[in-house]
Amino acid sequence: EVNNHVLIPRPETEFLLETVLHYLNKQDFSVDCCVDLCCGSGVIAIVLARELNTEVLAIDCSLEALAVTKRNCRKHNVDDRVKTLCSDLFAAVDHSTVYQLIVSNPPYVRRGSIEHELDAEVADFEPQLALDGGLDGLDCIRRLAIEAVQYLAPSGLFVMEFGAEQGQRVNEIFLDIHSGGKYFEKVDILKDYSGRDRVLVAQINAYT
Repeated sequence: EVNNHVLIPRPETEFLLETVLHYLNKQDFSVDCCVDLCCGSGVIAIVLARELNTEVLAIDCSLEALAVTKRNCRKHNVDDRVKTLCSDLFAAVDHSTVYQLIVSNPPYVRRGSIEHELDAEVADFEPQLALDGGLDGLDCIRRLAIEAVQYLAPSGLFVMEFGAEQGQRVNEIFLDIHSGGKYFEKVDILKDYSGRDRVLVAQINAYT
């Protein structure tokens, strides 16, 4: 289910999820609990809960979006494994909690592009809150880099969708993060089905 409070899932997000599952399988990575940040319709949380048979914390700052997430979780029989939280990124998350996996499809469209470059069916129907990434499209992504490093367990993975022209800047942003002995020691930028930069996979160091 989608409505005008959530983004319509697209092939780019399918690629995001395939990337997550590939990396976890490749590294034989076990996940007990993970986060879907900026969850929208809940599609990412639902796939993670079903494919990984794990608990998922689905976070969004929109109560209307979370209502859609909850309905979709019930439809796909994962409402016992997906917990929702209304929060501005990690603002309402317990500071003592860490996760092995954080996945996000954040707002990353440049503000000026929403009105002048996006198709009308997107700009007029889908929520600006889920699209608007600020003047350069990276406002939310910069915050995510700073906050995610605090909530990842040692050697944990952060996987994120971003705009096709943002690969170099996204790579730089995540490599520059150092906080309390934590940093992303491995950052990969992957190309989507169309050959465009689309997904970041960043692994935090094995801190103690």
